[in-house]
Amino acid sequence: MTASVLEIEQLRLSLPGAARPVLDGVDLTVAAGETVALVGESGSGKTLTSRAALGLLPPGAVTSGAVRVAGDDVLAMDAERLRRVRARTAAMVFQDPRAAINPLRRIGDFLTEGLRAEAGRARRAERRGGFDTGARGGGLLTADGRRGRRPQGQGGTGPDARTAELLPEGMRADAGRGERSRGQGSAGSDARVAGRLPEGVRADAGRGERTQRQGSAGSDARAPELLLEGMRADTGRGERAPLQGGADPDARAAELLDAVGLSAQVMRRYPHELSGGMLQRVMIAGALMAGPRLLLADEPTTALDVTTQAEIVALLAGLRERFGTGLLFVTHDLELAAAISDRVYVMYAGRIAESGPAGALFGAPGHPYTAALLSSTPRLEAPPGHLPAIPGRPPDLRTELPGCAFAPRCAHATDRCGTETPALRPLDAGTVVACHHAAELTLGEGATP
Repeated sequence: MTASVLEIEQLRLSLPGAARPVLDGVDLTVAAGETVALVGESGSGKTLTSRAALGLLPPGAVTSGAVRVAGDDVLAMDAERLRRVRARTAAMVFQDPRAAINPLRRIGDFLTEGLRAEAGRARRAERRGGFDTGARGGGLLTADGRRGRRPQGQGGTGPDARTAELLPEGMRADAGRGERSRGQGSAGSDARVAGRLPEGVRADAGRGERTQRQGSAGSDARAPELLLEGMRADTGRGERAPLQGGADPDARAAELLDAVGLSAQVMRRYPHELSGGMLQRVMIAGALMAGPRLLLADEPTTALDVTTQAEIVALLAGLRERFGTGLLFVTHDLELAAAISDRVYVMYAGRIAESGPAGALFGAPGHPYTAALLSSTPRLEAPPGHLPAIPGRPPDLRTELPGCAFAPRCAHATDRCGTETPALRPLDAGTVVACHHAAELTLGEGATP
């Protein structure tokens, strides 16, 4: 059996002021190379369930249960381990790419920023023999990624210590011999600094004006500033440091842009220069930059036209096959879920109402809510007239749900449904249904994918 990249077990999430849990005992799994659809009406808890896999929870949220990504419980992680999961193991494609991409930065910067940040943290940790100053507070990283206390006498975490990491080797050696006293000759120190700078930085440093406090330690303090200015200028000219192990983030970005059907020239463009479909492709490429084992797609086709939707769906399916990534696809479009998914989970009011293989669930739904959703889907072959609608509306968080959450809107509800919460039970079709009367009901054929 293929190992699961996402396991959600009895997830319960409560918010201050709510009369009931927002998520109430959610169980869900996604295997490597598998596409799982999470469907339901707006407000059913689909997006919150997917975001829980990255630890993106609302303020004040109280949780219980487990959310394991690649075997590690996200709910039990500290901030540093959670950051590594978001950077390497799991990634999300958000619903609106224009809201998720910085409009003031080029597409190439958006794609490579995460890899460069991770490479920088790794290099700093290697230089300091296990120190990682990328996270707030600094400290030693143990084998399991936990942060320890800094031994007395080792370098501080202030800006001077971090700036020294960026200096060339010889300058770093000088810095290690102690602070230069005020009043020592500054002309000689500036000359030595300029001699060790790269050519482009040396030219920039030569153009800098000396501060009024000539002959003092001010010149030495300005040297790191000139170095950083030169480094910024080099970065602007496109000279970027490669990742550890020789991996180039620009090359990786170009490879993934090609995989999603875009040219590498897109990296030099700004978000406003791309269409909605192109931006969503960029979002997918960005999510795959670190080679995640789990991809979370939160209604990635909602704002797109039908033709572009079909292209994005085909693209996600192809990338899943190519990279072996587990995909959790959140949508309210059942036809779309039928086209892309291996298994489906139907959510209602923070609970799983039904789950199972896509063919079995859409071909013969076992829960009245699933059948009602399918019957309200527009079809070309349907007779003229009004579409069937589900009466009533989904319950809000101010409403307690003592029994089945769907009972007030269900045509098959009994007194038992209003007082007793149904447990998930398997049916012959291979689905699992939370309904007291599922075995007795004949709900008709659904929408076979």
